[in-house]
Amino acid sequence: MGYTELRLKILRFFRKNKYIILILAIVLMVVIAINTILRSRIEVPEPTTTLEPHVSVMNSGSSTPSRMAQTIEDYIKEYMGYVDSQDFDKAFNMVTEECRAKEFDDDIFKYIVYVKNKKPNSKMTYSIQDYSNVTIDGIKYYIYEIHYTEDLLATGLTNSEYMFTTEKMAFYRDKDGTIKMNVGDYIGYENVQSVAENEYLKIDIINKLVEYQEVTYEVRFTNRSEYTIVVADGYGSAEENVITLKGETRKEINGLDIVLSPGESKTFTFTYTKFVDDGDSISDMTFGSIRVMEQYSGTDLNKVTEDQINQEINNAVDKFSMKLAL
Repeated sequence: MGYTELRLKILRFFRKNKYIILILAIVLMVVIAINTILRSRIEVPEPTTTLEPHVSVMNSGSSTPSRMAQTIEDYIKEYMGYVDSQDFDKAFNMVTEECRAKEFDDDIFKYIVYVKNKKPNSKMTYSIQDYSNVTIDGIKYYIYEIHYTEDLLATGLTNSEYMFTTEKMAFYRDKDGTIKMNVGDYIGYENVQSVAENEYLKIDIINKLVEYQEVTYEVRFTNRSEYTIVVADGYGSAEENVITLKGETRKEINGLDIVLSPGESKTFTFTYTKFVDDGDSISDMTFGSIRVMEQYSGTDLNKVTEDQINQEINNAVDKFSMKLAL
């Protein structure tokens, strides 16, 4: 079949079926138009939770007062608006001054890194849930867990994997009744005045920093003697440093070595695992194997033997423990 003959057959087909072809074309355009309209009208679902958002997960009998709950929702919505628009200065300023200083060292770049880790992109949706309500040092805290999830409409409904992250925010009223917000699992900070001392050593607990699952104490040690004092080096005959809770003691997370030269003062931070809503309280901190050493060669086994370490411990001028109330 030649090219000219093929063209004639095609023209004859279109002339013969032109009304059918026209109707099919109109139907196709209508279908495309309807689909376009329906897609544009799809509403992004509001993030939801299977629980009541203002009823505590940890204690279903506890909830956020309704007026405060609405204020918290508005506060979070405003905060997320600044985060999503990358107006990090305004978002950072919504966080308490104390939290900015203690959690982020007043460094907005540290804060931005934190935010980007929790909410990597602005298309992630969020939902809120009252996680626990606790009173610490006379202040009532409403701790909310924020769930961030990818927007499935934005990423594609066929995506079998999606990203989600969480963080906790703590809300409370200050002495003027203004609602304040802490982020980064930060709860609060308190000056502490607890001292234990004898002729050799003074221990002063200076302050306490509370996060959702940890508590950190700043402690200053002053050697009043002419000897080396070993508070902790891993060779104590008893627990070198613990806090006491109901029915148990708990070790410090980092296992610090604390050795003081004659007349020396040093400050250390001690961190312990302690969930703020576990219903338990810390009664005291104990340093259980303090040694006043006439001779101390350290514990580096490349420089000293186990026998030498034990001999120096046996020859200690004094051994004692010290307990500080909390």
